[in-house]
Amino acid sequence: MASFGDLNRVNTNIQSLDAQLSLNKINKNMADNQLRMSTGLRINKAEDDAAGYSIATKLNSRVEGLDQALRNVGDAKSVLDIAESSFSTVMDNLVEMKGLATQAANDTLGDDERAYIGDQIAALAGDINEIADQTVFQDT
Repeated sequence: MASFGDLNRVNTNIQSLDAQLSLNKINKNMADNQLRMSTGLRINKAEDDAAGYSIATKLNSRVEGLDQALRNVGDAKSVLDIAESSFSTVMDNLVEMKGLATQAANDTLGDDERAYIGDQIAALAGDINEIADQTVFQDT
């Protein structure tokens, strides 16, 4: 009879272990559901869906790469806008310098008038040099 008593104790322990295992599974499921609810994502870790997690990770990497590419395009546009503005001003100065040089070539002008035109051309050339020195994008 003593053997039946030992057998009942083993059965009780197996039932206890089974209940404990079930409780652990329920707790894990609750934690997983809470994570899904708090993040709003169906896949939060690889064990949720290994293939889906792999695809999502690759897509996230692509999105980050495309975001960086978009920022780079924005920076390039800013550089080109600055360069275009500077080139436009330089071009305007060069056109004006050409007009002044054409005026200075006129034989009817005196030395004082030519000197004045030379000063204007020098000032415009100085402006061009200043534009070249000061045209920067983000301190570069």
